[in-house]
Amino acid sequence: MKVLKRLLIRAVLAAIVLLLSWFFYKRDEQQQSSPSVRTYDDYVQICANVLDDYTSQLSAYQEGKKMVGGTDWDELTAKIRLEAGINCGYAASRQTSEDLTDQRTKVYDFAYSTAMALETRILALENPELAEILNAASEKFEDQAETNYDSFSDQVKKR
Repeated sequence: MKVLKRLLIRAVLAAIVLLLSWFFYKRDEQQQSSPSVRTYDDYVQICANVLDDYTSQLSAYQEGKKMVGGTDWDELTAKIRLEAGINCGYAASRQTSEDLTDQRTKVYDFAYSTAMALETRILALENPELAEILNAASEKFEDQAETNYDSFSDQVKKR
């Protein structure tokens, strides 16, 4: 009877180990097959979205609804600089995708102009005495970014 109990316990433990191993194997397999890796076109698309997303958030500060210099401001500007730096910086510094090879200069100009439009807008809000000059520069960069993006946007693969 003791031998049968031991055998049964070992069989149950072996089944549990096998079941857990199978579960973790399937989970890892799913994670590896999911499209979590960003492509070059993803970075270009995110860079394009950054300008639209954050321009609207900065408008609350331009209109005086929120105060520049507080914790919210610091968090927002840090987030803008990080997201623009990573995504636009990647788009500007890496080899373009095959579809965009002929547009390499325009992609670089777009990414640079996008980052500069956001940065000059932030600087205009932080330096009211230079706001007119910096806002004009920001609008110029924004127009350049949009013009360049429009010239190749149909070639960017969207997910």
